[in-house]
Amino acid sequence: MNIVLNINGENKSFSARKITGMKYRRFLEIQSILSEVEEKQLPFKLEHYDMLVTFLVEVFDNKFTEEELLEGLGADEIQVKWIEVAK
Repeated sequence: MNIVLNINGENKSFSARKITGMKYRRFLEIQSILSEVEEKQLPFKLEHYDMLVTFLVEVFDNKFTEEELLEGLGADEIQVKWIEVAK
């Protein structure tokens, strides 16, 4: 999986190696939480969004910071990258 972030006005590409079992386990934990929120029609809160952001940074082995991800990628693209992990 690849991601391109605009950092300091420059597009930088990052690659994630394979998703390890531990990372996929964390993905499933977060997915379970988000599914419960959706099923119970609860509001999507900041803490939920932060889980996605933190997880994506971890998937890319902390090659960039959470702030760089938030500043360098559109909100809709963050959700797309989250979905890519599930594949």
